[in-house]
Amino acid sequence: MSDEPRLPPENKIASVWRDNAVYERALESAFQDAVRQSRIYNLPVDVWKEGKIAFVSPFDIHLPEDDDPSMPRRVTNGNG
Repeated sequence: MSDEPRLPPENKIASVWRDNAVYERALESAFQDAVRQSRIYNLPVDVWKEGKIAFVSPFDIHLPEDDDPSMPRRVTNGNG
C-alpha cells in the first residue's frame, strides 16, 4: 500500500473545471460571506451600479437568512 494521497481521475478534475455552476455557487457563497461581515462591522458594500462604483448598506442586500422570521431585522434605509 502506498502512502501517497489518492487523487481523483484526471477526467473528473477536468469536468469540474468545465462546470460553471461550481463557480457560480462559490462566488455567491463568497459574496454572502462578505455581506455578513459588512453587517457585523456596519460597513458599506461596494457594488457596480450604472457603470460606476456605489456604496450600499449591507442591510439593503438580501441574504437567505433574511427570510427566517426568527432572525432579528435591522433596517437602515428608512423603509420597513
